Amino acid sequence: MRRVTRLVGLVAVVCAIGMASPTVVDTVAADAPACGEVTYDGSGTANDPYEIENVSQLQCIEEDLDAHYELVSDVDASDTQSWNEGKGFDPIGGDDGLAGTIDGRGHNITDIYINATESDKRDIGVISKTETGATIKNINIVNASIISDTGYTGILIGWLVEDSTMSKTSATGRIISTADGSAYYIGGLGSAIYGQTNKSYARAHIRHTVSDVDGFIGGLAANAKRTTKISESYAVSNVSVKNESTEIYGITRQTPVFDKSPEVNRTYWDKEFVENSDSTYGTGLSTDKMTGETAKDNLDGFDFTSTWKVVDGDYPILRFNVAPKDLSVSDSSVSQSDGVDAVVGTLTAEDPDGDTLSYSRINGNGDDDNGKFSIDGTELRAND
Repeated sequence: MRRVTRLVGLVAVVCAIGMASPTVVDTVAADAPACGEVTYDGSGTANDPYEIENVSQLQCIEEDLDAHYELVSDVDASDTQSWNEGKGFDPIGGDDGLAGTIDGRGHNITDIYINATESDKRDIGVISKTETGATIKNINIVNASIISDTGYTGILIGWLVEDSTMSKTSATGRIISTADGSAYYIGGLGSAIYGQTNKSYARAHIRHTVSDVDGFIGGLAANAKRTTKISESYAVSNVSVKNESTEIYGITRQTPVFDKSPEVNRTYWDKEFVENSDSTYGTGLSTDKMTGETAKDNLDGFDFTSTWKVVDGDYPILRFNVAPKDLSVSDSSVSQSDGVDAVVGTLTAEDPDGDTLSYSRINGNGDDDNGKFSIDGTELRAND
């Protein structure tokens, strides 16, 4: 795919859509970090977020839950299995939840491990809970492993509270629950989604190992209520439970204490994995109707132009539009004797999605000299 990069001075503006590269580029830590020693580029504001390029920086979001963060590379979290004497990654947040923003910019967090069997946190996931106004977007949790004995567990998030948002997120992996209290609530994406979730999916293997506990399992979320809004999303859940009375839902269920239903639109779940899933919310489809090119015909309301990408023989995945970075020109001057159409320098930029870049001039701040230059491929040329 070609990506068009327009120039105002040396500022790049992206006008195309592509897939983020799954290549892992960071260096993993052998043990849990001492967060007082972890540093970030950026200042943590909305306009200059803290940059995350490794799993230690991801973990230490815990130290400033009000700040804004963005991933600048894929994150290999496989070493978390040895952290905290085998307890792994500590879910972000707790009594106080994430109040700022995490923008994954299309990157993957791969092989994260959480063993919350003795955790003091109620809500378990990569992110424990949010606060009102929080935003989580453009992020993929890949091949997560979560073991939990608490009642509320999801892969990406434990509890998405009212008036917080998840958009273009995905979660794959497995959850093993040993909860033995009065009940348990497990969702592939999140346990309780009370805010807004759109353009997201979960593909989870969920197993509960205790036979005498009532359970509620949702492909995306176990609990939803009147403030919940879920749209343009799907779930594939492979569920194994000891208690045959466990209630299993393709997408989610309405929490009984609330008298107003959640808003759930354009959502689908694979009914072949859990044939007895409740279909109150979402539409159950066969695997062949949700995979490959046929997904375009059956997932009504899904935007396969800018949001979703078909995968041959597999379920759709998200597309991401990540801006090119490190735009530069090899030289900034040219001799007057070189004449009209002389090459000033070569334009280069790094595209996180691996797409081919092209360059053009646009009007805006810094465009006073646009008429003096032209662009031919990657060459900046002088017009006079």
